[in-house]
Amino acid sequence: MTLEQLKTLIDIMSGVVTTIAILIGGIWTFFIFVIGRNHSPNIQLTIQCSPITNEGRNAVLLTITAKNIGQTLVIKERCYLFIVPISQPLRGDELLASRIDPLQKDMLSQYPPTFEIFSNTQSLNPHEYVDENILLDLKNSCDIYKVCVEFYNKPRIGKQLSWSTSNIFTMPSPKT
Repeated sequence: MTLEQLKTLIDIMSGVVTTIAILIGGIWTFFIFVIGRNHSPNIQLTIQCSPITNEGRNAVLLTITAKNIGQTLVIKERCYLFIVPISQPLRGDELLASRIDPLQKDMLSQYPPTFEIFSNTQSLNPHEYVDENILLDLKNSCDIYKVCVEFYNKPRIGKQLSWSTSNIFTMPSPKT
């Protein structure tokens, strides 16, 4: 084999190896960034707040929705709602809020007040949603509140995903 033939053979093998490497890289990229994203769990959370003031008492009706916008089943491990005042309370009440709808569990003994939500939901199929209405009696006279929701899925392959959202609402001024 002459030196010229060896150089030609090496050029051909180099081209073949480069082409195979590019194909493998393209296939890997497609699976990671296209297929992988489509098969990752994905939850969309929304909070709708409707403040209520009646005879000096403040309450808020919260509608929380969780929708599986991914292509795979999401298995819920836990989901919590908590509420915190943005402005200082006018009175020194002990508790910020408590649930007044009778079917809900009592407030957990921690600050900020935290409530388990979607307790009857174990999983969400793709494009399935669940919502829950919660009526909170606001025990103090803050004007502005922040409501947060955190949704955790069961760990898969040692990786736990979570989603969260928040909303800020203002209590209406009392009518004089």
